[in-house]
Amino acid sequence: MYRLSFKIGLLFFMLFNLASEDCNAQIEINKRTWLSGYARSILAFDNFTNTAFSTDSLTAKKLNSGHTLVDLEANIQPNKNLFIHGSVRIRNDHGGFWNSGVTFDVRNLYIRGVAADAVRFQLGDVQYKLTPYTFFNDHQEFYDYMPEIFREQTELIHQDLFFDNENTWRQQGFTTDFGFSFKNILEEINVNAFALRLRPSFAAPAERLFMGGHIDLIQSKNFSGQINYVNTFDWEGTRDPGAALDVYNNPVLTAGAILSFDINNFLLKLETEAGRSFERKVFTADSLETRDFFVDASLSGEIKNWKVKLNFRDVGPDFRSAAAQTRRISFNESNRPNAFSEVAVNDSVGSLVPRSLSIFDMMREGQLYNSALQQNLMITRPEYNNIDPFGSATPNRRMISANFIRIRGDKNWDVNLGVGIGNEIRGQGTTEKRAFTEINLDADYLLEIEDSKLLNSINFNLKGWIQNTTRSGSNEFEQVDLQSTMASAGVRFNLPSGFNLNTAYMLFNSKGNETITERSALGEIRNYTPVTIDHNEQLIGIGLGYDFTTRNTIDFYYNRAVNTLSTEEDYQIDNFTLLFKMKF
Repeated sequence: MYRLSFKIGLLFFMLFNLASEDCNAQIEINKRTWLSGYARSILAFDNFTNTAFSTDSLTAKKLNSGHTLVDLEANIQPNKNLFIHGSVRIRNDHGGFWNSGVTFDVRNLYIRGVAADAVRFQLGDVQYKLTPYTFFNDHQEFYDYMPEIFREQTELIHQDLFFDNENTWRQQGFTTDFGFSFKNILEEINVNAFALRLRPSFAAPAERLFMGGHIDLIQSKNFSGQINYVNTFDWEGTRDPGAALDVYNNPVLTAGAILSFDINNFLLKLETEAGRSFERKVFTADSLETRDFFVDASLSGEIKNWKVKLNFRDVGPDFRSAAAQTRRISFNESNRPNAFSEVAVNDSVGSLVPRSLSIFDMMREGQLYNSALQQNLMITRPEYNNIDPFGSATPNRRMISANFIRIRGDKNWDVNLGVGIGNEIRGQGTTEKRAFTEINLDADYLLEIEDSKLLNSINFNLKGWIQNTTRSGSNEFEQVDLQSTMASAGVRFNLPSGFNLNTAYMLFNSKGNETITERSALGEIRNYTPVTIDHNEQLIGIGLGYDFTTRNTIDFYYNRAVNTLSTEEDYQIDNFTLLFKMKF
């Protein structure tokens, strides 16, 4: 026990010493072997106030939590054509007694190389994606519209779950890519292929594989085409004899093209993708087969720093693509936040009810997230996103949208204003169809201050969106009217001393009525449950940070969440967080 404590203490002594230096260089052992890594330590204090039940004596009022961890990454290059990467995470949750809370995990392991100086490959853990309709990891609700201070805290979860800005999914398997060059007709043909083994689960008692590939045909700088194919299926002969699910098969085939022109510095681009899906499930005596298609086309024009983009998408009600429609956040009833998981209600016996997930919980609780591809459409929360909860591949949608974009360029501001309208393709529980409208805004302004010893710059950010869902009908159960509004503002002050002050305010409101879709184990719609929504959330954030270098930072955050999620869930959480991060 003493030896383990000494080794961990020595390790952190070395890391904090490195934090005071410029750690842009990795630790080189020799020319073919070097170490790199990531470390963080976080300490959080929470205070809970039940504003709906002021005499609440059942709910814990204060919590503290935290951990310290290090990812040690070994990088080995035995020759110019091979590279080996391995990562081990050492984690100690605060509150562990004499190292009993220390865990060691192999976090990342792969071999990457080039065969015959032509074919690249990777074996082991891989980050991969194709298109938004075949293999894509969409961001969770609100992330794209969060002010910087909230995104910084959310990105700790992304770091742990291998979510990146490229929208890749972390999987295990084999990938390869190679290309051909031509003198006539075509310039290049690039081929990517993969074979992945999906994580076993109750829903997939057999060995479930995910295979596919992408062919890129480049005719010139003005025209290129693509073909994509993916298939999620159970490997025949590996099924558990006692399992209820007998067969699962979900191939998706798509094709697309990009056509671009430069006319007197006016850039015009047409991007298209269309395809079909097939899904077959056999569950004991029941079976389900669906087929459908989608079409997506965008036309954009760009001149100087301005860009206009028009998009049309038509995604059939039965279009299924497991690797594109899997969500990050799981809204299952059993998925509850760890902090203050139950809330006392003011009734005659003083009982506790489960606390619903909130934006604040999404920002800091990693166990709410899903990292495995799912065969069925996951549960959604209509108040949070009722238009495209499964990303562009959301089924049963016909949408037209337009974006007006100002690119920063040599100026200090940029803006993206979008509008969209659409409707369902097929009514659910009625012949009437929902109609959708949305408006979104993302604007930034950087104020640079010269000849000041106190302040380098101030960054202003304004984000928000409005979604409306309506459905008319002569019957009361057909009528739907839901409006959701999200707005956020952030201001960051950058000081020449390496300090920064970050502030933000975020408001979310949703009011109206909707119906929740209930599905069977096969994914068939079984029932519609009407719900009345009166949902309000506010987030306030203040952060003080210091940058040792661009790779090593320490931050202090104060967050306040004021939520009214229902008549029983009216509360406030105050949070203080101290966070140290470094990369080496």
